[in-house]
Amino acid sequence: KKKESVEAGRFVWYELITGNIDEAADFYGPLFGWEFKNVYRGDAGMVRTFSVDGRDVGSIRNPETPGDFTPHWLPYVTVENVGLGVAAAEKLGGQVLSPPAVFPGFGETATVEDAGGARIGLLAAGAFDELPDDAPPGPGNFIWNDLRGREPDKAGEFYCGVFGWQLYSMDMGGEGTYYLLRRDEINEGGIL
Repeated sequence: KKKESVEAGRFVWYELITGNIDEAADFYGPLFGWEFKNVYRGDAGMVRTFSVDGRDVGSIRNPETPGDFTPHWLPYVTVENVGLGVAAAEKLGGQVLSPPAVFPGFGETATVEDAGGARIGLLAAGAFDELPDDAPPGPGNFIWNDLRGREPDKAGEFYCGVFGWQLYSMDMGGEGTYYLLRRDEINEGGIL
């Protein structure tokens, strides 16, 4: 079942930033059954996108500035308006790492960092015409997003303010409180 359009507040894209695209593709491709293709993204240069069941779900790219860095994943969440999402992030104590920019064939994006230093991408909801419904995804798809931080309640307030999610808490005993980030009745991720 497909939806007519992608609503705001969904994790829709995952980007791996690494110094060795080929090595990463050789590792993740067989592990998850991903298929790869090279795509030119304007100022971002060449990236390698990967797909699951014929649908692009992410990309692997080099860092914007060479040098010492730790390879990392950057998830993207849809917003109605990237500029307004960036403004909300700044108002809530976040920092803009990449201002709004349009990439041909992909859409408008920005990257922000919360007060605890975690990074997340914003992507215009119109960038994807359709996504599968909210049924559990099949093999090779991303299924959950977790953030571990020192002040999970404050991080939860930040993400709810930027993406319109609701924050729910669960007592995990000795592990502390686990915070669920929900879009309507759908759990989008958690913070511990």
